[in-house]
Amino acid sequence: VVVAVLVTGCMPGRAASINPGWTVVTADAETVYAALPDGRVVALGAANGQEVWVYPVPQEQSGGGGLGKIFSAQEPSAEQPLDGVYGSPVLTENLLLVPSYNQHLYAFNLDASAGQVGSLAWQFAAEGAIVGGVTVYDGVAYFGSSDHNVYAVDVATGQPVWEKPFATENSVWGAPAVDDQRVYVGSMDHYVYAVDRATGQQIWREELSGSVVGGVVLDEGRVFVG
Repeated sequence: VVVAVLVTGCMPGRAASINPGWTVVTADAETVYAALPDGRVVALGAANGQEVWVYPVPQEQSGGGGLGKIFSAQEPSAEQPLDGVYGSPVLTENLLLVPSYNQHLYAFNLDASAGQVGSLAWQFAAEGAIVGGVTVYDGVAYFGSSDHNVYAVDVATGQPVWEKPFATENSVWGAPAVDDQRVYVGSMDHYVYAVDRATGQQIWREELSGSVVGGVVLDEGRVFVG
């Protein structure tokens, strides 16, 4: 029974209450950003820990009882909690990128001139759960999914960069490594791939003796992978 419950909780498309993620954090000099297991994304002042913004914004619950602002199932909001988040959020110049197990990459606005800070700027839908982290290079977000694909998404618009995602033969859970020319990524299919960064086409692949679950590290012309 325990195994059945655990496996069910790891299936994509489940609600956040069934598939809670981890508490994952990133920060800059002024703000700490965290995705929480209950599906919320919060921004806290780095100096004092005070809440700056939260997504989704809690809704006022009518009917008294002194509960104040809570997440109300009776009064649904266009803003919905995220599903489980396992990869750390990523900061760009104007956005906070958060991958979710519900198959979406979310981009939250950090620029007051572009709209309300903490509001959803865009969301990109993959075809499988996004378990690993995201790597941003030269204005493009690269990430893998449980649908076996690797995606490249324009950070400014949320639109795909490649004509189609790069397909491996099993789930991609680790964050890619990226340089000027290539994207390097491991897959549960036992291969590490080098992909042309501009076109999304395979350059080479190397078979290993087991699944590549984590991310890839690039240093001085070598790819390191566990």
